[in-house]
Amino acid sequence: MFDKEITLDSVQKIKSMLELIIERTSVVETPNDFLCSPEGMLRLDAICMNLIALGETVKGLDKQTPMMIPVVEKMISDLV
Repeated sequence: MFDKEITLDSVQKIKSMLELIIERTSVVETPNDFLCSPEGMLRLDAICMNLIALGETVKGLDKQTPMMIPVVEKMISDLV
């Protein structure tokens, strides 16, 4: 069943996660920036965890409201 409040919360979480991922990758210029230092590896781990959480949130949103996926896709393209 469609719950508008839960859906809006999920969309806000997705937006926040995307903004955080973009922020964390903004300082990365090459793949080696992730691999050549402990700080880079921590950054990579954090980004990967956010991508996993993002995928799970989108999956849950899709199960609840399949018609929302085009809205989420538009939001993603607007951020990128």
